[in-house]
Amino acid sequence: MKLEFYAKAKACWNFNPIKSFDENTNVRTIVKSQLSESTNMCTIVKSQLLESTNMRTIAKSQLSESTNMRTIVKSQSSESTIMRTFVKNTIFAGMEQTKYTQIPPAGMFKVTVERTVKHDSRTKMHYEFAYTVEASPTENDFINLFASLVIAHGKCPATTYAAMLGVGVRPLETTLATLTGAGFLEWTDAFVCAVAEPLLRETDWQVGRIAQAAGFGRVGIFSRWFRSKYKCTPLDWRYANR
Repeated sequence: MKLEFYAKAKACWNFNPIKSFDENTNVRTIVKSQLSESTNMCTIVKSQLLESTNMRTIAKSQLSESTNMRTIVKSQSSESTIMRTFVKNTIFAGMEQTKYTQIPPAGMFKVTVERTVKHDSRTKMHYEFAYTVEASPTENDFINLFASLVIAHGKCPATTYAAMLGVGVRPLETTLATLTGAGFLEWTDAFVCAVAEPLLRETDWQVGRIAQAAGFGRVGIFSRWFRSKYKCTPLDWRYANR
């Protein structure tokens, strides 16, 4: 009994209350820091969940806008189809009722060549030439517009004229065939013939300048076109028709 009493007394004597208080304070500090970290983690998780919710909301709104755009495009395409059908039916119905007379390209373009006599400093006489191209007016606004474009641009591809008119190549060909009975190439060939013949016959211009006036970018292309059309070269045609 005495030994146990002395052991307990010794333990009580060695007990340090300040050290025990410091250890408890450290434990509380660690617990508080862990609780603070846990709170921060919860805040981060909440913010991530909120961002995820916002992203889902944005995605839903974008899908909704995309669906609305598809609906608008479909409705516009449907309206465009209805309008094209209406215009087509109206044009052909009007042509059947009025017995529309087609306007061929032959004789549509008229070229006037003017010759002016000039004298240089040595009193040597020479000629200067100028030309004008006009299209015979018609009652069809489309043909008048197309003829003016041909005069301005000459021998260009069908895609160029279709782009200027805001249509495709097939609608352009169909419209020309319906209204004039001739295709695109026949129209541009008629313009080139109308320009090339009087310039070769009445002027002394070189073939390259005449090719440029007809809308050709290179004289070689014009010469090949002329040979396929007239079965001779431009110079041979000039000598034979003067």
